[in-house]
Amino acid sequence: MSSRQAFRGSDTAVTDDEMTTVKLAGSDWLLPVFYFVYGVELVIGKYVSSFAVDHWQYSATTATNVATLFWAGLMVGRFLTGVTTRWQSNRRLILTHIILTAIATGMMFLPVEALLPFAGFGLGLGLSAIYPLMMMVPYARYNDQKAKRVVSWNLAFCQAGMVVLPLVTGWTYQAVGAMSLPIIILILVGAMLGLGSVILRQH
Repeated sequence: MSSRQAFRGSDTAVTDDEMTTVKLAGSDWLLPVFYFVYGVELVIGKYVSSFAVDHWQYSATTATNVATLFWAGLMVGRFLTGVTTRWQSNRRLILTHIILTAIATGMMFLPVEALLPFAGFGLGLGLSAIYPLMMMVPYARYNDQKAKRVVSWNLAFCQAGMVVLPLVTGWTYQAVGAMSLPIIILILVGAMLGLGSVILRQH
């Protein structure tokens, strides 16, 4: 055990110098691409209130409450994730939350105005566990040096997704109309489910 700790200490000491030399294989890029798609979180936060006004004719105040419920779902979900990880595997939690996000997205297509607040909260709850738990995957799969390299790309791709996806969504929203939002969210969540299934199957 002591030799393993010593190895980890020396590995950490050279990480800053050697991280840039770590080569990622093709499959290693699935996680960064997954985090690019995770920019859907900001897409929902920015546009769900506009969807409520434009599609359902919510008042500005009520539409703002829908967005607030989304962020509240994220907060509550991340708290609950910290509790449930003691009893459930990360793999099961991640896939369960992606499926929950897909179900909440499906609620946006239903012709029932009153479901939108529940959909907003469900989207936040569904997305809440995905970001922190997927960040643990590289450390379970790779040595520390490569894991840190993958995580750095995860963060870079996530930031890129949070810039690119809201812009593309805004252009599409203006050109096509309000119903483009749930379609975009469904496409991105479907991509997350596909990527997540492949990544976790490899894990």
